Amino acid sequence: LNDKKLRNIGVFSTAEAIELGFSQSTLSRKAVAGEIVRVAHGFYMHPQAKIDLADIDFIVACKRFGPLSYIGGLSALFRYSLIDQVPDRVWVV
Repeated sequence: LNDKKLRNIGVFSTAEAIELGFSQSTLSRKAVAGEIVRVAHGFYMHPQAKIDLADIDFIVACKRFGPLSYIGGLSALFRYSLIDQVPDRVWVV
């Protein structure tokens, strides 16, 4: 049941997984086994989650800064094809 919850969350933090009953060592074992994918320090993704891979950096950035954050600046302009240059970092407001 918890694996299904991880799939529904998509990208999740270590803290979110621990709240669902996973230990940090279990997360490490699942990552090594390919059952989850480490996408950033302290963040993982279930491989069967329905997430566009281009959105992962944006999702991680918003999760790091909380629910009132959003993507802005050059990142938002690039995301909506208003500029062609790929930003070298994700801009968060």
